Amino acid sequence: MNLFACFLFVRRQASLRSPELTWERVRSQVDHIIWPDGKRVIVLAEGRLLNLSCSTVPTFVLSITATTQALALIELYNAPEGRYKQDVYLLPKKMDEYVASLHLPNFDAHLTELSDEQAKYMGLNKNGPFKPNYYRY
Repeated sequence: MNLFACFLFVRRQASLRSPELTWERVRSQVDHIIWPDGKRVIVLAEGRLLNLSCSTVPTFVLSITATTQALALIELYNAPEGRYKQDVYLLPKKMDEYVASLHLPNFDAHLTELSDEQAKYMGLNKNGPFKPNYYRY
């Protein structure tokens, strides 16, 4: 059997819905299209974005990741020339905490601001970041 992978954006699904082709549902988001001679094509996420439809990652995690990536791209776009060299950078904890705060309403959670006394007791700046430097997200 010859196996190869090919990613296609199927524009006209109607042409694949013909009487001589058999569609077989393998499981959610996975179909086989079978030709009369037995050849078949595996279709993933018909009519949807594959990376979102077939992902086993919860949509909430995808939302956090996409938000963080968008903010990082905005930072790179707006940064003065020379601020970033071609290298790998850790995102600031403040950015991670901001993204987390944006998602709190999904849990019906609300943050309150630390009092001066609380911040002093915990050794933190009232505005964050709230995790110690050795902590990595």
